[in-house]
Amino acid sequence: MSFHLLNPSQKFAELSTELLITQYGLNKLKNSVTDKWSSFNTQQQKKWEEAFGVLDVIPPFSSFIAYEAHDAPNLKKLTHYSFECYDWGTAEGRGMVTIKGWRTQSEKYDEIPDDMSKWGWEQMETVGPYTDMIGKWIAQNELKITFNHHLCKRAKSFRQKNLKGELNQVLYDPTEALAEVNACVVFVGGGYLDAKGSTSPLAGARMFESVGSALTTIRSRKLKDAVVVNVKTSITGVDSLSNPSNRFSDLYSALASQQNKRLKDALENLSREQLLERLEQLEVKVGEPSSHEQPVRKSRM
Repeated sequence: MSFHLLNPSQKFAELSTELLITQYGLNKLKNSVTDKWSSFNTQQQKKWEEAFGVLDVIPPFSSFIAYEAHDAPNLKKLTHYSFECYDWGTAEGRGMVTIKGWRTQSEKYDEIPDDMSKWGWEQMETVGPYTDMIGKWIAQNELKITFNHHLCKRAKSFRQKNLKGELNQVLYDPTEALAEVNACVVFVGGGYLDAKGSTSPLAGARMFESVGSALTTIRSRKLKDAVVVNVKTSITGVDSLSNPSNRFSDLYSALASQQNKRLKDALENLSREQLLERLEQLEVKVGEPSSHEQPVRKSRM
């Protein structure tokens, strides 16, 4: 399944993944603490055990980052910068899904699970009480590893919004989404808004994925006496004039799905008597010979 995440204004979330700490950096932090374990009192040891316990349950993610010196092995320092820099790249580590902003068009998220409980918000929030201790240790021991402690506050904010119902996750089947969609169009006295900003019949109307997208366009274009109209559109077949190709397997799968749905809906709306009557008609047609199967008359000698 795929999904969209919408806010109360019906705009789509722009999602990404961010790391609290890289896996290589976490291992370096653990080794650094272990090396000086004997110097800690019982209370300090307990707190570090708790800290590593919550860090280990944060979901693993990958993210594109600017490396610190010890975020990955064998990093080389870049010399053409006036500040200390160790290249950029995709790193594996412990992190969460973040909301970067809100868009009027949806995106597809292949790398993000549709189960929001796996986005790391709840787990990241539990790191909060230990961020000062971890941050100070990293600085005092010059570990030079990434530690984005600000993610803990952001995780709490995202989670609270979700609990309040301000984030609406909509799951959908990608195949069905190619066959049928609930969308919006904008009616502006006399016709529907088209892609050029003019008005046209429904067939030429610009379609919007959500009410929020349509309302944003109305405001940005300063349209007066405009109203958002909900529409439902679906595919019915591939036109032979367009020179269809078997390469479009996803399209044909969507078309088959739509035809099966129409057949199912039709069967559900028929009574038992109507179904029996229809079956009898089909049996008659099956039993009748077709025009090219007419019985051949024997010629008389």
